[in-house]
Amino acid sequence: MSLTVKEKEHWKERIARRIDHAIEELQSNEDPGFYDRIHKEADEEAWNTLGLKALRDEWQDNAKAQNQLRKREEQIYREMYARVSGVPIDEVGQHYSTPFEVQRAIKRRRDVHVREFLSTTELGQRILQLQQEKEELLDTVWLATSPSQIKELWSRFSELLKWRPPQLQKDALSIQPPATDS
Repeated sequence: MSLTVKEKEHWKERIARRIDHAIEELQSNEDPGFYDRIHKEADEEAWNTLGLKALRDEWQDNAKAQNQLRKREEQIYREMYARVSGVPIDEVGQHYSTPFEVQRAIKRRRDVHVREFLSTTELGQRILQLQQEKEELLDTVWLATSPSQIKELWSRFSELLKWRPPQLQKDALSIQPPATDS
């Protein structure tokens, strides 16, 4: 008997909650401040690698004297926007949503650095592995309940891309389909 879409979604959500719980336990038992430190370091690194740290520091100084330095603040935003959008500063107009674009660029870069920093420790690698399992859960649940043709196609697709599926997905591919599959 095959699972319905709703049942598959239920199992995906259920396993995802278990993974979240496992990540929380890893962090709280082994190093409670680990994730906060990683995010703080990654945030700093995002500002650095985008070449915005000096501008951010200057902006923070300007905020203290906001009334006197309003024009410089606007210029800094324009420079940030120009840098993250790849356009010359003289093409940046006066009306734009710069803080949003800059924060979005910083978040994307920070996420890259979080993954880099996590990959440098055993605890971080385990967290990344669990996160990958969670990201792939829907495919994993579907593969576990799919006929052999889909499993074979997925395996060939993975080989073609030289992509290594997470462990749960490997396990799902090895589950024998119901007898009605043949």
